[in-house]
Amino acid sequence: MFRRTIPVIVLLALIGLTAIYCVSIVSGKRTPVEDDNGWIRLLGSGYEDFGHIWHGERPTHAFRVRNVSDQAIDVTALKVDCSCAYPKLTIEDPSGKQVERKIFKLPVLQDDGAKRLTWFGPGEELVITMRVNTDERLPLKREIRGQALIVFAARQSGPPPQPAPGKKPRAKEPGHVLVGFRAQVEPRLVILPSPELAIPSIARGQVACTIVEFRALPKRPFKITRFEPDNPDTKVQKIDTPGDKLRYFINVGPIPKPGKFVRTITFHTDMDNGYSFPVEVIGVAADSLELSNFGLINFGRFDFAKPCETTIDATYNVPDGKLEWTVASLRVHDVGGSDVSDLFHAEVTERAPREFEITVRYKGGLKSSEFGGKLQLSTSDPDHKQVELRILGYRRNQ
Repeated sequence: MFRRTIPVIVLLALIGLTAIYCVSIVSGKRTPVEDDNGWIRLLGSGYEDFGHIWHGERPTHAFRVRNVSDQAIDVTALKVDCSCAYPKLTIEDPSGKQVERKIFKLPVLQDDGAKRLTWFGPGEELVITMRVNTDERLPLKREIRGQALIVFAARQSGPPPQPAPGKKPRAKEPGHVLVGFRAQVEPRLVILPSPELAIPSIARGQVACTIVEFRALPKRPFKITRFEPDNPDTKVQKIDTPGDKLRYFINVGPIPKPGKFVRTITFHTDMDNGYSFPVEVIGVAADSLELSNFGLINFGRFDFAKPCETTIDATYNVPDGKLEWTVASLRVHDVGGSDVSDLFHAEVTERAPREFEITVRYKGGLKSSEFGGKLQLSTSDPDHKQVELRILGYRRNQ
């Protein structure tokens, strides 16, 4: 009973320590690395709360780690979990003067065989200046959080030196430092209907259009000095609007390829030292010709002694467009490879404007257990001059 209890107690203790460590990072209070481990010491808090900031601001904060050992320490890694955070490393000597030393963006293999970003000597401080860019995302009210992990390694190997009287032994390795930040981003503008403009699905080759409106927060007059679309197929035109709001008409297209598309327009203003912000236009361009059932004419299992037919739908997504169809060829073979095309017939009928039914009829008389083939159609659409459809079917066991 006693032997089983010890691992449980140890496990609960480890869980408790982990919880304390996580809370210390989030709350901004002392972190475990502030306790002198014989190598490094985090000076001050490992957490910075920037509070409420305007969209477009780029606040910075410097975290400091001091080398309290008697030898050089390598910085082997720097990892950030937020794309809005940009850390910059510098080194200062004990007097606070910046040290000129190579600092790489990625770990580089050195002559001594070690990989490092840089290093700092006894008494020197590694300064991690964290810049937070709030203008890389859409101007919406949101909270951002991030963390940076800095990993260290001892330059020399071998047993650590004996501690001085009254001091605890030095750890085997310097370990790592985890620092974090948060900020509440506030928009400077009301953007209607949204900074992310979703438009209805359109056909490939069609032009999409939408309207966006801006009003300053707090309410005051302002100007859009210029705008920069990220694609030449995007056109922006101002609409005359009374009052302190601005309205713009946006055209996107023609869209050359089917699928989702995103266009970003950066608007520059005369507010607060030339504040700029992005607006996105998001939509889906459908192919000009859509086929149901993935273009597969599947008879499934049925009685080969009786006639049967199956149909798939075709939609032509070109407004005011007219599509003409021609059955170019119909080739069907049985399981043995014999041509049984004369037992089948294909036709295309227009059910409604730009909506069609493609029908394949089986006349009966097939002796095999299954069949397969292809239906080749020609259309008047320049992007779909030839349409090939697969055909298959199986005899139902009686």
